Amino acid sequence: MRDAAVSAPEDEAGLPESSDDRGDDESEVQEPSPPSQPTADPAADSASAAPDACERCKKFEEELEQSRNELEQSRNKELRLRADLDNSKRKHLERLKVEVSQSESDLLRQLLPGLDALDAAFIHHPEVVEPLRVALLKPLEKVGLKVIAPEGQDFDPEQHEAVSFAEKDGAEREIVSEVLSNGYTWKERVLRHAQVRVER
Repeated sequence: MRDAAVSAPEDEAGLPESSDDRGDDESEVQEPSPPSQPTADPAADSASAAPDACERCKKFEEELEQSRNELEQSRNKELRLRADLDNSKRKHLERLKVEVSQSESDLLRQLLPGLDALDAAFIHHPEVVEPLRVALLKPLEKVGLKVIAPEGQDFDPEQHEAVSFAEKDGAEREIVSEVLSNGYTWKERVLRHAQVRVER
């Protein structure tokens, strides 16, 4: 009987096991690692962001300066408008005062012939005319009307109108000898000069 030959162990397919196959079972195959990403440089980012920040700051400063200028212009315009308004108000009030004063003086001038008539009647009937004359003059004097009756006083061409002059021996100055018609002032302005005779 022959001895059986010793043969190498076979796998299930009848092939001998290789050492490489055994090595695959013992160690895993390593896959290649992805390429490394470049890391950002903080210093480079700061350097690139700095010019942008400066530009924005400069732009903000320009806008702020422009806003300040516009605000200053608005304030100046408001001050000019207020000054113009105040001037207009003042001129309007002054013009109104002048118009009112003129109207009042015109009204008083229209009353002067009536006062002259009372003065003429007073010479003949003083007891009757005097109450009427006082009743009319009193309220007018309260608003500034004054009578110019300068008999015996020095002649004043600012308030008196000389109708005639008479020479008198020894006279040292011009004196009103007779009042032909009273004069009147209103609020320190002459409404009508007194007509007088003067000795000198």
